[in-house]
Amino acid sequence: MSCLPSIPVIGNNSNGCVRSNTTVFDTVPNTAPNTHVLNRLQSLCNEPSIPMESRQKLLAILNILQGSSPNTLNTASPQSSNDRFSNTRSISARSSKQVDVHAPLWHKAYAQNNDDQSFRVEGFNLATSRFSNFANPNSHNKRSLPVLQDHTKTFANMNKTLCQTMRYVESISELEFDINDVREYDNSIMVDKERLFLSVCCSIFANFSFTTTLGLDIQNLTNFLINIFNYYSREHYFHTALHAADALQMLSLFFREPNTNFIFTDEEILLAFLSVLCIDIAHPALHSTTLVELNHPLVTVFGSLFVKKQASLLVFLHQLFLDECFFLTSPQSVFHSKSLLQESLNTIVVFTSSKFRPYLLNQLRCVAASNRIDGDSIPYLLSALTHLSFNAFAFRPRKQWLFWSSCLYSEWIREEDERHRHSLNRLFPNLNLDAKSAVSTVVGYCAGTVKVLADALKSLVPTDLYDNLERNIDLAAVEAEIESSQCVFSISQATRPWSDSSASVIEVLRRNTAHANSLDRKASKCAILNASPQRSVMHSMERQNSMTHISSQASMSEVKLDCCQTCGCRATLSSVYPTRSEHYFSFLRLYDEFELSGRSSSDFSGQLIFLALQLDPHYIGRYARDAFGDDCTAQQCVEMAKLIRTVEETPSTAEVIVNRRTGNHRLALALDESNYTDGFLLLLINMYFQREEAADRLVDLHISEENNSEDTSCGCKTTLSHML
Repeated sequence: MSCLPSIPVIGNNSNGCVRSNTTVFDTVPNTAPNTHVLNRLQSLCNEPSIPMESRQKLLAILNILQGSSPNTLNTASPQSSNDRFSNTRSISARSSKQVDVHAPLWHKAYAQNNDDQSFRVEGFNLATSRFSNFANPNSHNKRSLPVLQDHTKTFANMNKTLCQTMRYVESISELEFDINDVREYDNSIMVDKERLFLSVCCSIFANFSFTTTLGLDIQNLTNFLINIFNYYSREHYFHTALHAADALQMLSLFFREPNTNFIFTDEEILLAFLSVLCIDIAHPALHSTTLVELNHPLVTVFGSLFVKKQASLLVFLHQLFLDECFFLTSPQSVFHSKSLLQESLNTIVVFTSSKFRPYLLNQLRCVAASNRIDGDSIPYLLSALTHLSFNAFAFRPRKQWLFWSSCLYSEWIREEDERHRHSLNRLFPNLNLDAKSAVSTVVGYCAGTVKVLADALKSLVPTDLYDNLERNIDLAAVEAEIESSQCVFSISQATRPWSDSSASVIEVLRRNTAHANSLDRKASKCAILNASPQRSVMHSMERQNSMTHISSQASMSEVKLDCCQTCGCRATLSSVYPTRSEHYFSFLRLYDEFELSGRSSSDFSGQLIFLALQLDPHYIGRYARDAFGDDCTAQQCVEMAKLIRTVEETPSTAEVIVNRRTGNHRLALALDESNYTDGFLLLLINMYFQREEAADRLVDLHISEENNSEDTSCGCKTTLSHML
C-alpha cells in the first residue's frame, strides 16, 4: 500500500469554508433509516480487511435484522453501489449520510453515518481558549474507563521483559520535563541513551489505559521499542532518539487534558504515539529541497513530494509489522488489521509535511468554524497534535528551549555546509554563527510554524504550555533573559560528518524486495543451518560419554528415541533444545550491536564466546574449554577467543563450513567434532577482525596523506572527515 493518502478534492461548503471531500457523503433520498444500517452492515461483511470471525458475527447480526435464514460469507453478495449510494450531493449538514464504497479504510472504520453519532463533540470551538469549552461540552464519546491508569503493573511487566534494566521516570507527567535531567537511582543523570529512551517511552505507555483496553502484547511492544532505537541517527544534532522520546512526552501532556482525551478513542491516542515516534526514525536532517538538488537516492525512490516522511514510514512500518514486534494482536483492537493501521499512520504522518501545512490549517479552521468535531476531523487533529509534539521545544521552559534550539540550528548550519560542499546556492541566507542572529532565526521559526498551528487548535493545548510558547516567540524577552542570566545559546562548532540515514531505508527496501525469494538467501540459510553438527545430538552424545553406546543402536532413529527417553519426555529433539538457527541469529544480532557501537574486536570475540558458552558449551572446542573451563570471566573469554584464532583456521566459504575436515585443524586433536569450535562462530570472529583491520589501514592511509601534504606545503589540507 502506498505511503501517500488519497489526494483530497477541495471544494467550498455552504459556509464558504474550504473542506475536503476525501470521504464522499451522499444523500440517500426516500430511504428508511434502517436500510442505511443494513447496507452498512452488508458492506462490512464483505470488507476483506476485517477478520473472518468478525465478519461472520456481523453477518449473523445482519441475518437477524433482515429476518432471513442464515447465510455464509461465500453466498452473501454485496448490494450494488446504486442501491446504497446516491450521486446527489448532500445539502443539509445534518441529513442522512452513507460512506462511499471507495472511501479509505480509515473513514470506513471511523466515519459515523448516524445523525446522532456523527459528532464527537458539539458546541466546541477548536480555536478558542480551552476554558470556554471546558464547562459543558456536548461529547458523544463518553469513556467507560479513564484515559490514564496506574502504571505500576504495566511498567513492571515491561521491565520484566527487559531484565529489570529500566527505571520508571516520575517526571514524565510534569510540564517542566527535561530529558537531559532524568535521574538514576543514585540521583545521578542517566547517560545511557538507549536505556533513557526505553525508560521514558515505557513510562509513558504504562500511564495510558490503552495498553490494557487494547490488550497490547507487552513483550512485542518492548521488542519494537528496542528495534526502532537502533534506527535513529546517532550523528544528527536534533533528529535523534532522545528528540523522539521528548516529543512523545509532550504528546502525552496533550492527551492528559480532559478536553483532548474525551474527543479521541484509545486507538487514536495510540496512533498519535506511533506517529510521533515515526517522524525521526529515518530523517535525513536535510530539507527536501536540498535532497532534490543533491539528487539523493531517497528522492529517486520516493520522489520529491514527501520524501522524508515516506522514508521514515517505510522503516517504521517494516519494524512494526515484524512478527516479534507487532503488539496489536488482540481482536478487541480495531487495528489488528495491518492494512487499516498502515493507512491510518500514512495519513497522519504525511499530513504533518510542510507541503500539506496550508491544507491542514484550512481544515482545522473549518472544524473551528463548524463549532463541532466529527469523525472526519480526527485525522487532521491527530496530525496537528503530532506536528506540535514534534516541535515540543517551542512549548518548553527557557532552558530546554535553548538546548533544542541550538541543536536544530546546528543542523541547519551543517546543511548549509553540505550545500556549500556541493556548490549549491544558500538555502538560508541569514544563517551564521552569531548567537543573536541564531536566536532570531529560531524564534521566527517558532512564530511562523508552531504558533500558527497552536492557535488553530488552542482548545487542545494546555494553558501553561501555550504560555511557554508565547514567551519563546517574544524575541526581546528571549534576548534580555539570555543577556541577564547564565543561559547560553551555543552553536556547535564541531563538524560532525553528515549521515543521511538512507542506509537503513535501502536495507529495508532490499529485504522487502528479496524476501525469502533469492537463491543466495536460501543458500545462505542452508549453509548456516548445516554449519556444524546438531546441538541436541551432540549434547546427547556427550552425556552418553561413549561412542560404543551409539554404535550399538540399530539405527539413528533408535539413537533419537534413546535421547528423548533420557530427557524424560517424548518430545522431539527440536522441542527439547532450541534450534541452532535461533542461536545463530543471536550471534548475528550481537555482531550488529557491536558493529554499530564501534566496539573493538577483542571485546566482540570475548562477548561472543561468553554468549556461546551460555547457550551451549559445545559450540566451543573441547581443548579451549579444558584450558579455561566452561564458567569463564570476561577476560578469560577474551583469552579463549585468542587461543581459538591461533589454533583453528577460519572457513572461507559456506561450503567449507558445511564440509569441515580435520585437515583444517593445526593441532593433532581427536577426531571427535566436539574438539572443533563451531564454524559459524569462527566466521563471525574473523569478519569482525578483518573489518577492524581495514578501518585501521584506512586511518593510517589518511594520516600519511596529511603528513605528505604538510611536507609539500601545498596549503590544501584534507581532513579525515572529508576523506571518509
